[in-house]
Amino acid sequence: MNLVKTESIQLTTEDTLTISAGYDDVILEESKTNKIVIEEYCNKQLVADKQFNVAISEDNVLVKTNSDGLSSYNLFSFHKYKILKIFIPAFFPNHLNIETTSGEVISNINLLMETITISTSSGDITIF
Repeated sequence: MNLVKTESIQLTTEDTLTISAGYDDVILEESKTNKIVIEEYCNKQLVADKQFNVAISEDNVLVKTNSDGLSSYNLFSFHKYKILKIFIPAFFPNHLNIETTSGEVISNINLLMETITISTSSGDITIF
């Protein structure tokens, strides 16, 4: 897996962090800084318009992956596989929403937040 993109975000205590990952896997890890750090990995090169993007509104930060075409096979290309790693500070008093269609959601950190919502249509949710 190659690191494709990294971005760090400073949230206020009022912000909600929303992760919309479609078919991609989401892994939550503890950040070593007081910022949210997002890393996108892929087994293939991704052009800029296929990488995740961040949209910031008044009280919401939306991180959205571009999963278009990643779940299809053809004769000339292998399946693309992407992982979105989200590094969250130990003290994160905000709201966290994670949505996937069939991606896995994995967390091995203490999730001490005001509210946490994790939903997936067919992927697994694993919290250690």
